[in-house]
Amino acid sequence: MNKMKRHLQKYYWIIRDINTRWCSPLFWLLAMLGSVLLRTGTLTGSIYDKDPFIQNIHSRVIETIKHSDSVPGLKSEEFNTLKAGLLERWNALIEKGVFEITASDQEVRPYFVALQGIVEHVLSNELGNSVRSLTGVIHTPMPATPLCTKGNVSEELVDSSIEKDPLRLFTVKARTTIIRDYLFHGGDLYVVYPKEGLTKRTAIQQQIYKNELNTYPSHLFDRPLDCECIDNDLIGASYLFKTSDGKLFAFAIKIPQANSPQELGCFGLWFGEFEITTPAYVRISFVLESILKHSSKPIALPDS
Repeated sequence: MNKMKRHLQKYYWIIRDINTRWCSPLFWLLAMLGSVLLRTGTLTGSIYDKDPFIQNIHSRVIETIKHSDSVPGLKSEEFNTLKAGLLERWNALIEKGVFEITASDQEVRPYFVALQGIVEHVLSNELGNSVRSLTGVIHTPMPATPLCTKGNVSEELVDSSIEKDPLRLFTVKARTTIIRDYLFHGGDLYVVYPKEGLTKRTAIQQQIYKNELNTYPSHLFDRPLDCECIDNDLIGASYLFKTSDGKLFAFAIKIPQANSPQELGCFGLWFGEFEITTPAYVRISFVLESILKHSSKPIALPDS
């Protein structure tokens, strides 16, 4: 069983010769199995109770939310208004390992993107301590929004509805700082988008993005895809991180880019150990299978 598991995981992490390393029907069988387990409630109980590492990260996120003034990018009145809702959603995510909701972008984005930034901050600051390695993959229609700005909202960076909404606009500006801090601390980040996505950014945004690639050449990697688009259900980001004792965990978010919000959409967060049938495994495996087969370059993700 362990040998089989290592073979399956190797397929996901070495994105080359993809069609010869995996039998697609088997992947979909695993995905359906995970989906059935989630729907029937077989995956019950709090993931918080199962691992001291999760307990540590849970506590660090809580402390970051409560004491946000000390975190670059989070010191603002807008963040203070989000604290109660962030605690509620984070605890719900820790309870089950998945938090999905159908609602408006205005209702969801401030909390989900703020949590994404907080998790990025906590994990990158744990590098060298409880976290041995950390790799993120941002999979969006265009290069990641926070890497195409220095903090100001340039033309067409975000949708006009977000530009007029202080809470949603705050998350864009906050992650501009947090994602660079993530890279500075040694987190690896792959920016994955359809090959024509770069040209849909303005010339200034393209230049900022290219400058960031040059600033963090050992940690920030450009990965245009040989495809025309990414399905809405796949848009978001996935993070894999290995603990100091060799266990593999994951965090993922499903949300549209800030320049294309949905009036009503399906949003999701996933967090937990990266094991077959866990919600995080099912989500990230589905995303990587669907997207990275279009990548001509390998993406070096942690293995277990």
